[in-house]
Amino acid sequence: RTEAGLNRRIASYAEQKILLDQGKPDGEKKHVLVNQTGIDSKAWHFAIHPEYIGQFGKIKCVIFNCGGVILNDFQTAYAATVRILNERGLPRIKFEEWLSNTEPKASIFFKKRGVEDSARAIDALYNKYFDEEISSKRNVPKLYDDAYEILIRLKKSSIKNAILSSYRENFLMKMMYACRIERLLDCVGENAVNKTERILFLC
Repeated sequence: RTEAGLNRRIASYAEQKILLDQGKPDGEKKHVLVNQTGIDSKAWHFAIHPEYIGQFGKIKCVIFNCGGVILNDFQTAYAATVRILNERGLPRIKFEEWLSNTEPKASIFFKKRGVEDSARAIDALYNKYFDEEISSKRNVPKLYDDAYEILIRLKKSSIKNAILSSYRENFLMKMMYACRIERLLDCVGENAVNKTERILFLC
């Protein structure tokens, strides 16, 4: 198919709210939004149709984020957030409320709640507490159930795979070894402040 023709088909999937990998409605999971460049990241469930992938050539490399993708670190992040809330005398929030209001950076989350410290200071304190939760083993991130199987499949294929994370030095590799997935990775990038530059370097 031409790219224009493929985009028309994707548009029809979106209009009918059809799961791309199943081709049929599936309860609440059928509500999937698609655009010309891919799938809306806010969709509850999504999968890319093989025809869509094939149109743009063979995938040679997959770069994963770590937290929330390979490792479930939500409890770790929540615990670090609660510590700062307590220090600042701010109301404590339940995990479910925090999860629905979390932000890309801790500084954004706390600025919205009136914390006047600089973004750098807030993020540094959050990172400190996050690391302490791991080192003390109070809240250690856990491998998602399907992550090992996916990495195994990639390792057996010709597709290279890498993890690029803002996790601080040493913590990420220690967790990769603890989860026994270090041998399944072609590259691990830690302490990635500017992920755009690191992704380009990896590519």
